[in-house]
Amino acid sequence: MSKEFIRLYRFIHSNLNDLTPSELTFSEIKQNILKYGVLINKALVFEQLYKFYPNIEKVDISHWPLRPKGNFQDLVILYESQEILVINKPKNLVVQPGAGHLQDNLITYFKESRDIDIFLINRIDKETCGIMLIAKSEIIQKKYQNLFKERIVKKEYFALVVGDLQKVYNLTHFQTRDTKNPIKQKLFWDHKTCLDYSPLQVRECKTLIKPVFYCQELDISLINVEIFTGRMHQIRLVCQEIGFPLFQESIYNQNIEVKNSNSVNNCSFYSLNFQSKIISPLELQVFILKYSQCHSLKNENGYFLCSKFTSFSLGNTVFGISLEI
Repeated sequence: MSKEFIRLYRFIHSNLNDLTPSELTFSEIKQNILKYGVLINKALVFEQLYKFYPNIEKVDISHWPLRPKGNFQDLVILYESQEILVINKPKNLVVQPGAGHLQDNLITYFKESRDIDIFLINRIDKETCGIMLIAKSEIIQKKYQNLFKERIVKKEYFALVVGDLQKVYNLTHFQTRDTKNPIKQKLFWDHKTCLDYSPLQVRECKTLIKPVFYCQELDISLINVEIFTGRMHQIRLVCQEIGFPLFQESIYNQNIEVKNSNSVNNCSFYSLNFQSKIISPLELQVFILKYSQCHSLKNENGYFLCSKFTSFSLGNTVFGISLEI
């Protein structure tokens, strides 16, 4: 009988399909071991590096909670032609296959539900909602991606940030992957400093940030952000660096006290252009729809006007994207 061992988290990852229906990454497995423990021969173990002997021990993780599936029920198709799809991607939805999401993603969803292959023209983070352009062929994908490369497409976002942002920021920075944490990016204001840190992955970023409304009760501002480059975590990273982190953002905004996002529905937003004017969250949603011109996208029922498009319960709180093609 072999007495070779394997670290517990590695064994679980290698045999995930036999142990749970959830797609879990190494990181999630390690977190679950610490939080929920693993039944080994009916005894709970909370050690990630536990020396597990497959031939003489049995593993049971059936008590682990299932990971929530992607939020496909809130997915809305705004426009469809023979060439492209325009969708409003809700929060908590991964757009392409990756670690922990080989099946639970937008590309696989369209393949299984409509039997069509889709080709992403632009991408949005899992926690972010907004408009996405999707091609139905690689030729069309390249056609529209060239519009992005040539800066013909205007990418415009709304976000809630912590603090009273009162001035316009026209910023150029450089970023690269954080060598200590691969899921994070690292920002540098100086090109040479960024090159010294990581000479192979330097990306120039240009961002225009404008204040729109301010909520004194929660000390949060609604901002309008136009990005001239589409880099990983560009908006959340630059907002954090200038001292106005995204409201309820969890990757970079870990040291800020997070307030209940539902309370946003009960506060008033002061217009920064007209200090005497106070608007409700519902009026703010209408403002965002009109300003971003998302209502100009038509569906079979006429103009698209959906309150979910600017719902305030958005996790990382980036509300949407206006694409002017």
